[in-house]
Amino acid sequence: MGRAHLAISTGVTISILGLADYKITVPVVAVIVVSSLHPDIDEPNSLLVSRVLPTSLLRLLQGVLITLAAF
Repeated sequence: MGRAHLAISTGVTISILGLADYKITVPVVAVIVVSSLHPDIDEPNSLLVSRVLPTSLLRLLQGVLITLAAF
């Protein structure tokens, strides 16, 4: 699902910015790409989470969230 979010959202956003005569620079594209993967962040095997965060940090975060949810 992450690849679909990446391709569709990035393509649509860049197209809309181009139609609006917005200057498309490398930082703008970087923000668009990262933002396109945010809808997928709640998925355990998401493209953004699995490539950016180490597994040990994810397990620690899961443990903290489960502990906080118990209270």
